[in-house]
Amino acid sequence: MGIVEDPKVQARLLADARTGKLHPSVMTVLMAYAYGRPRDTTTSEPMIPMSEIEDARQSLEIKLQRIRELRQLSNLWSLYGFDRNENYKLKSFFF
Repeated sequence: MGIVEDPKVQARLLADARTGKLHPSVMTVLMAYAYGRPRDTTTSEPMIPMSEIEDARQSLEIKLQRIRELRQLSNLWSLYGFDRNENYKLKSFFF
């Protein structure tokens, strides 16, 4: 009789597992022995074409430039004494 089939060893492993004293690596090996190893489910992430990345970069650059222009315009309005409410009215009028 091998060690795995020994009733005393099995009883001790079961007792240790129930009380949480069984080392995780031992528990992993026992589960693999009893039920088999789980399938490897790693999947590769889809690759994003460089052209899409470049398009997104250009789009973000345009949006960032627009934000910079709006901030400069807002700073100019503040410089000439317009308050936020008037800025909002002007933005609504122009955009």
